Amino acid sequence: QNQNQNQNQNQSEETTKKRPGPDAFAVMMGAAKSAASPAKSAAKSSVAKTNPPAAPWARGLVDIAADPGGKEGVAWFDETLVVLTDKYPKARTHYLVLARDTSLAAGPSALRAQHAELVERMATVGRRIAAEKAAKVNGGETIALRAGFHAKPSMPTLHMHLVSSDLRGSGMKTRRHWNTFATDFFKEADDVVAALRARGRVDWDEEEEEAGVAMAKLRCHRCGDGPFAQMPKLFAHLDECKRAL
Repeated sequence: QNQNQNQNQNQSEETTKKRPGPDAFAVMMGAAKSAASPAKSAAKSSVAKTNPPAAPWARGLVDIAADPGGKEGVAWFDETLVVLTDKYPKARTHYLVLARDTSLAAGPSALRAQHAELVERMATVGRRIAAEKAAKVNGGETIALRAGFHAKPSMPTLHMHLVSSDLRGSGMKTRRHWNTFATDFFKEADDVVAALRARGRVDWDEEEEEAGVAMAKLRCHRCGDGPFAQMPKLFAHLDECKRAL
């Protein structure tokens, strides 16, 4: 019996000796990966939270407002405002009025009660200059101009649009283009001034306005006819529509 016990003990010891132990290299690599994981997570988190640099085109109005002298399209400027033609006009007459105050770069949402007079001046100066330029092109004919802001501007620098009611400029190409001028996404200057004086700020939600304009159908801004499936069909209707605005 003792002999059998000794035999079993010897076999157990041999088995223990033959059983491979942990791979030291694998242990080392596992530890390295574990140590690196928090750093990787932090790096991913940092990248996710970093805003990409603004595209060069997005700074176009910023640069013009800062130094308008000699810039293409600039029709007039002083120490507070710049008036220029829109590079991609959405109407036959389309001008922009820029406020040079960098604290208003976010657009209409940055306006407060004390800016009501600024908005009035933007509209007055813009209408005067746009009307003068349009009259030279139209043989002295007077045209109606709308003055207003987009509810959510696409470029930094507070800028007001002055557009003729035709909305048939060379840059009017897409449903979004149309709806940013032909729906209440376009906030009339007079209404903005009234809101600033009554409540001290504009009273719309930019994201709600953006969602609304993205879903809006193509309709005639004169008579409300539509919806039209494509821009050419809308334009064909506009050629025949006689309804006054």
